[in-house]
Amino acid sequence: MVKSRQTQKAPSTKKPREEAFHNTQLSLFQNFVVNTDDESERLSNTIELWDAVPKYHISYRQQNSLREGAYLPAQRRSFVHRNKKFTVLIKPARLIFNDSEKECYPGASEELLEDVLRKLACDQELGFFVVVRSGVTFTIHMLKKELAARGHSRSYQQIH
Repeated sequence: MVKSRQTQKAPSTKKPREEAFHNTQLSLFQNFVVNTDDESERLSNTIELWDAVPKYHISYRQQNSLREGAYLPAQRRSFVHRNKKFTVLIKPARLIFNDSEKECYPGASEELLEDVLRKLACDQELGFFVVVRSGVTFTIHMLKKELAARGHSRSYQQIH
């Protein structure tokens, strides 16, 4: 028997211990205090590199033109960050819409959600770091409220 989407429960995950939310590793990405631009240039900031990666560059119209049935090819993109050349491979996610599979690249909605989750992780100290796993704890209400504050309201059904 197949359950409808409304009755399916999300898989439970083990909540990290309290000290994972106050980890020194995570605090390294929250605040940098430097006196000069030269000091800033010498710092390694992985978040800055992550933000420079062109991962949300393909519009839905472009995706449809590249689509072969339900599938999309991986996209290789080159970019320059701090005078160094990098290449990123963007693979589409395979999603289920109305009982059929369809691949999609991350788009503007995913970029917005990433920004909101990062804000919750840093500003509200909801981010955690455990040896091989990091993340952010949040409620649907918190996500809905932050999206609305940015002018991108969503219903609970759209978020869930």
